[in-house]
Amino acid sequence: MKNINENINARLIVLISILFVFTVFSKVNLVKNSYQEGDSAKKDVIAPISIEYEDEVKREQIIREIENTTKVYRRDYSVEEQVFKDIESYFEKISKFEPETQDEELFIEFIKESGVILDTNYLKEILSMSVEKRDELKEKIKVKLQELFNKGFKGDPENPKELPFSIKRDMRRLEIAVMQAFIKQNDFYDARATQESIKSRIENIGNIKVTINAGDTVLKKGDIIKKS
Repeated sequence: MKNINENINARLIVLISILFVFTVFSKVNLVKNSYQEGDSAKKDVIAPISIEYEDEVKREQIIREIENTTKVYRRDYSVEEQVFKDIESYFEKISKFEPETQDEELFIEFIKESGVILDTNYLKEILSMSVEKRDELKEKIKVKLQELFNKGFKGDPENPKELPFSIKRDMRRLEIAVMQAFIKQNDFYDARATQESIKSRIENIGNIKVTINAGDTVLKKGDIIKKS
């Protein structure tokens, strides 16, 4: 009789242990028999033992974030080189332009021939400068352009010539107008490099492991039950 009772007790202990482990295997399993997704926890749920599991939902969230935010741009130095050449050429032409009259047609013709779209009033202002002041203007424009190129100028699709406020906040209207006449996009989206970067970053994620220690509050009263 004693052996029979001992066998029954042993079976009960094993059964209880199995039920206990399965009950606390994960956050979902802790409440799946009492709650469904979207329910509100009626009381605090405390982990009775320590467990560790892989959070696939979190991993998928990280992957989506990588896919949505990763963009690789390629800097085209040839664009910058050409822009600075164009500036030098333009100011060289201005130094040789000496209209005998203030006839508006003369200035419009010069603008067409130079290929640089600039308001005639700004052109007249440049022409009225001394050689020193003109050189100062040219050098300031080149410095500002280099600063912008170093950051990567992508341009606004709706207004490709629009300059960032951080660049133009300490510039005069004339300086901004001249700079906008020459600025070109030098930073271009690279689809292939972007996909390679996304692939590499995803491969380096690894498994996202979550540890719940015995005594941790898995859910607080009032929490909404979620899948993860």
